[in-house]
Amino acid sequence: MTTETTTTATAKIPAPATPYQEDIARYWNNEARPVNLRLGDVDGLYHHHYGIGAVDHAALGDPEH
Repeated sequence: MTTETTTTATAKIPAPATPYQEDIARYWNNEARPVNLRLGDVDGLYHHHYGIGAVDHAALGDPEH
């Protein structure tokens, strides 16, 4: 018998700070090109092309941050 544990991380996502950020977020949230979605269907990781807020280097495993 195998037991599998799944954990879910909840990230606090900051609101867009400028109208430009809002426009970019709206564009990519509505973008439905199959390649952008199907790659995520394979491994559950969905790539996006915009960021809001400061970079969290710890998420990349960088020991200096």
